[in-house]
Amino acid sequence: MKNSVISFAQPSLPSKVGIEKNSFDDFFDMGTDATVLPSFPPKSLLQIVNLVDSGRANEISIFEWLEVTENTEQWTELTDDQSLDACRVIWMAICCNSVLGDIAFFKVALAIDGKSSSIVPQLLETMSIVRSEKGLDTLCAEKIDWLLLLQAQQHRELANICWNANLTPYYKTKWLRLPLANTYLTRIQKEVCSVIDPQSYDENSDNWLYECFLSLQTTKERIAFCERFILRFSKSAYSYLCGKTIEERCLPFNEDCYWYLLSESAKEKLKNQFNLSNYYELKGISRLLSEDDAERVLGLDKQKRRQIHSRTMFWSNYTKHFKRIRALLPESSFHYIAQFNNGLPPFVDKLASSESQDSEVYIFELSKLIVVEFLRGGLSETRFFNATDWNLKRLFDSRELSIDDIRSLSQQEVHDHIVGWQYFCEKLLRIKFKLTPTTGKPYFKGLPPSVNSYSETKGLLIAPESRMMTERKILLAPWVEQFWNVEFKTGKYGECGDTQKQSSVYLAKALMAKQLGNHDEYEMFIRKAADDGNPEAMWQLGRSLLLGSRSTAAMRKQGEDWVGKAASFAHHEAKETAIRFRIPFVENVPPKPEETISLEEKSELESCLASLAAVREWDQQQGLKLAKKLLLDADDKQVLLDALVTLLSKSQRFEIRDEITAMLQQEDDINALMNTALALSNGSTLEQIKAIEIYEHLHESNVDVKEKVNALVKFADDFKRGAVLVAGLRVLSNLGDLDAAYRLAKIIHVRQLPRLEHYEN
Repeated sequence: MKNSVISFAQPSLPSKVGIEKNSFDDFFDMGTDATVLPSFPPKSLLQIVNLVDSGRANEISIFEWLEVTENTEQWTELTDDQSLDACRVIWMAICCNSVLGDIAFFKVALAIDGKSSSIVPQLLETMSIVRSEKGLDTLCAEKIDWLLLLQAQQHRELANICWNANLTPYYKTKWLRLPLANTYLTRIQKEVCSVIDPQSYDENSDNWLYECFLSLQTTKERIAFCERFILRFSKSAYSYLCGKTIEERCLPFNEDCYWYLLSESAKEKLKNQFNLSNYYELKGISRLLSEDDAERVLGLDKQKRRQIHSRTMFWSNYTKHFKRIRALLPESSFHYIAQFNNGLPPFVDKLASSESQDSEVYIFELSKLIVVEFLRGGLSETRFFNATDWNLKRLFDSRELSIDDIRSLSQQEVHDHIVGWQYFCEKLLRIKFKLTPTTGKPYFKGLPPSVNSYSETKGLLIAPESRMMTERKILLAPWVEQFWNVEFKTGKYGECGDTQKQSSVYLAKALMAKQLGNHDEYEMFIRKAADDGNPEAMWQLGRSLLLGSRSTAAMRKQGEDWVGKAASFAHHEAKETAIRFRIPFVENVPPKPEETISLEEKSELESCLASLAAVREWDQQQGLKLAKKLLLDADDKQVLLDALVTLLSKSQRFEIRDEITAMLQQEDDINALMNTALALSNGSTLEQIKAIEIYEHLHESNVDVKEKVNALVKFADDFKRGAVLVAGLRVLSNLGDLDAAYRLAKIIHVRQLPRLEHYEN
């Protein structure tokens, strides 16, 4: 190919060209046979009826047939009888003439689907009459059946027709030569799972459903199919193609899976069938909070979103340890997640308002440990609590729980999220809490490949580089100061003196130095904290002196002395060690003068209240002694009673709780007794029985306590506390609860059966 200046290569065409056929092209064949031409003017509807009745239908052009199916003006001039007669004639032509039939049925389908169609309504209204005629062509009969079901919106029955024909809804519609661009195809596809009996699910039904899945055009339709499949079929159906597809696309192990777009009911069923941890629900929440939209809607900048993502990835290594989880979200995050997460899981609650900066909070129960993860914020710490009944009930069952409430609880350990934190947090979990990743992989998820090598016995094999350690040391010092400022504001340490506060800071700095491998700094700060009277520092120092490989006899003697001092301050581990190895110590030793709460220039009531609010058990005991005296003749007993109830609620020492309970019962104040029973309801089995006894006493004073006793009975039922259950049912029976009386009688009968069998034998 040339012009006067430039030569062009000859363009090549593909060997095979064509256009995609649409439904109308499939049947509209103009052909080469003789065609009846329309008359001019065109024959009227009545003329066509007369020609058919006289056996001259071959004189009617296809175009004239089409004209009378569309021209509504001619139909309005007919009487009812003439209209029925015309419908009879036209439907006969539609069923006998394939070209006319294909066009007419196509238009009928458009009209039923609510699309623009020129078919006259009289033909739609008489379609059911035609179906009752005998001798209809099979294809015509199938088309009319399909259209009648479509008209009645019987989409499940249409799906059943597809199943019996072993065709997908799309290909069945195409085979019938009806419009593929319709709205009802989606509705039929929604019913394909419902026509298969789960009890008789086999390879044939699976192959058909799999073809239905493949015929779906959009991701949204495919997700909807997966959801319906999950909810309808049991795990036995997962051994075929559809089940494999569900596992590949819906389980939360791949980045591009459908998991986070499924409904809560579908996710719950998958969790049960595949024994999945609730962690993946939390991962879905974190995923939404880490997306760019979170910055626009919630104001979460890139740093905050990165914080949330890194916490979530860290805990993904421990998912099989999870027993229970809970997520507490600030109001804005709560509504944002509800909107984009296809609903909220049952373990997600709204965070109660408090003075602390808002942060999403994750709570995990792992074995004998509770982990509370603050996902963002200035402090952004992880707190570790013992999994006591008290802590479990407070952290998992309290409907109203704020950040300040959580921080006011006494934790076992705290960890930061400063650069390099993953290395040290993994070490803490492995060494102190005996928790190792459950992935079974030689790498630790959430870290770059260059530093994520992992060994179950040695932990992370590559420590942070020196530059990172230097940066960590610089940032940790202000973090420690900020942490203790927050801690002392919680009130759980009571009215602490400056020495006691400083000892806590020294201890934190000692542990920080130990973590960074600075032994000299560790020894300096641990001694300062111990000298200032910190029991934990005394224990740590004593243990290191006792167990140190280079410790002399004199150093080990010092170690024994420090362990004994810590035991004297009721430090649990120190006390156990002292008893075991016969290290002398003094029970309930009074603190140093500079460590005690200053009671000078205070009234007895003020001194008592300050002591009761203190964190140290020794101070609390002094407060209880004063309270006993003041309750005999105090003018303002209510303040004292409130202080006793507060101590009862926060103390985990059985002796103190028992003493307070006895004092409050003796006062017989209704409000105080109600609060006492509420506090005891969170305690041990004996305390819960005591709470039920108090409720019974309050009932005698006309206080409505039925709901409170019912709550305890439900708790006892859930946690298998038989003695509490029987005590609660007995009180409810006395209150006139017939169901409780029946349950109590049944329990007593079951317990007596072994005795009766013994006598019979």
